[in-house]
Amino acid sequence: MSEAPESAVPTATPEGGDQPPGEASSGGLEYAWTIATVSQKFGISASTLRTWERRYGLSPSARTAGGHRRYNGADLDRVQLMQQLLDAGIGAQDAAKVVLSLDPAGVAAALVDVAQLDAPTRGALSPELATETLVMAAAQLNVDKIGRTCAQVIQERNVAEAWQEVFAPALDQIGRRSKEGSLPRAAPHLAAQQLAVELGSAVRATRSRTDRGGAVLLASACRDEHWLPMLALQAALAQNGIASTTLGTYVPLEEVAETARLLESKAVFLWASTRQPLHLGPWRPLWNLDPRPHVVLGGPGWGDPAQHELPTGVEFCPTLGGAASLVRDHLD
Repeated sequence: MSEAPESAVPTATPEGGDQPPGEASSGGLEYAWTIATVSQKFGISASTLRTWERRYGLSPSARTAGGHRRYNGADLDRVQLMQQLLDAGIGAQDAAKVVLSLDPAGVAAALVDVAQLDAPTRGALSPELATETLVMAAAQLNVDKIGRTCAQVIQERNVAEAWQEVFAPALDQIGRRSKEGSLPRAAPHLAAQQLAVELGSAVRATRSRTDRGGAVLLASACRDEHWLPMLALQAALAQNGIASTTLGTYVPLEEVAETARLLESKAVFLWASTRQPLHLGPWRPLWNLDPRPHVVLGGPGWGDPAQHELPTGVEFCPTLGGAASLVRDHLD
C-alpha cells in the first residue's frame, strides 16, 4: 500500500520535484508526488514511467497548471502493482491491462493480498479475499501462489463449499478477463491446472479412510470438456470417506455405462457445463445394467430439469454439495 504524503501544506513539494514550490494541480488539488519522487521511491526510471503513460495509459491523476505530472496515493499503488506484475514475468502490455482493469480498492487489495498469503497461518481467508487473490495470482501467472491459495482454501472449508464460494467464481472471473484481454491468455489454464493438483492432493490425503472407489462413478456428459467440477466432487466425497472413480471428459455414455457395469457402480454422476439434450435421456445407456445404478445429474448444462419428467432413479442437483449428499444417500 502507498504511504500518505508527509505534508498537506500547499508549498510542501517532495525533494527532487519537477514543479516550483506551491504550484497547484490543474484540477485545483495538491498531488504531493512528482515523477522524480516516484522514480526514486520505486527504483523505476522517469523515462519508463513516461513510457507507461504514453503506451499503456498508466498515467498520474493530474498535472499542474504548468503541465507537470502529479501522482496521488492511488497512482502510487498502480505503479507498485505494475512493477510487481513485471517482476512476475508478465509482459508490460498485459500487466498494464490488469492494473487499469481494477479500481483503486481492487489495486490496494491486490497489494495487501501478497503479504497476507505469504503467511497462511495468519487466519482464514474470506471467500471474497480468496477469490480476489486467485484472480490476481492468475494475472501474475504465479503458479506457486495459486497452488498455496487453493490449498489453504481447501484446508479451511469443505470442498463443496470452497467450490461454490471461491473456486467457481474465481475461475469465472479469470476466464472472462482473459477473453477480454485484461489477463494473459494462459491464466485460465494455469489456474485450472493448479486447482486440479490441489484437489487431487485432497483426495490422496483421505485415501486410507475411504471406501472402495468403484461404487461411485463420475463422468462428464458427452462432448462436455469441463472436468474440474468432477475433481471437486471427488474431493468432496473423499472428505466424507467415500472414494470414487473419475472418467474425465469426452467419454461416450455407452462407455460410461460399460465402466459402471464392470465396477458394479451404485451411483453415477454426470456433469454438464454446456447445454445437453436432456430430452434424449442421457441416462438410458445405464438402464440395462443389473443392478441399475442411481443417476445424479449436475451442472448448468442440463437446463431446467423441472421442465422434464425425470424417471425414477434419476435426480438433479445444481450444487456440488447437494450432489455429494445425494450420492452418499444412495450408498447406504
